[in-house]
Amino acid sequence: MRMIIVILVCWSLITLNRAWADSGVLDIEWPTATKSRGSVAARKAPYPDVLQNGVRNVRLPVLLPASLAYDKKMSIVSDQFFYTVTFVQPGAAVMITGDRLYQQTIPSGSDLEAQLKSTAGVMFSHDEGMMTADFNRYGVNYTLQVECAKPATDIRCTQENFIRKLYGELDVVGGRP
Repeated sequence: MRMIIVILVCWSLITLNRAWADSGVLDIEWPTATKSRGSVAARKAPYPDVLQNGVRNVRLPVLLPASLAYDKKMSIVSDQFFYTVTFVQPGAAVMITGDRLYQQTIPSGSDLEAQLKSTAGVMFSHDEGMMTADFNRYGVNYTLQVECAKPATDIRCTQENFIRKLYGELDVVGGRP
């Protein structure tokens, strides 16, 4: 029995090392991100404490829709390499995630590389009752999602207008090198 456990532990460590070998941290284009800070909307006042404290240690540009950046009821989960901010609205939730970690490299010249390069700056999609915008900005991967309580009838989840509006007002509200 001990031998089986030792073999399983060794196999797990080998597999884990392979996974870490194909992962890493993306480089950030900080000069561009710093110039963009506060560019979409003139800042009315300091951002709420929940936002300032929630992203204090995040080491990537934190993007939020300008119309939601002062919502004191936002929920934040963050670490130095990622963040997710959730805004609960009547009948819907808006979430934005920034992540500077990657899990694997894409082989140069592969079909996947060609597909990703052919994608315009943002991909809008409607999946599983949610509207999603996936994009890369400043060298960081971001996802903006709108999830509705009634996804079949709520136009925020059946049409792209709402998520496109939120995407258009994304602003750098925090983060640090």
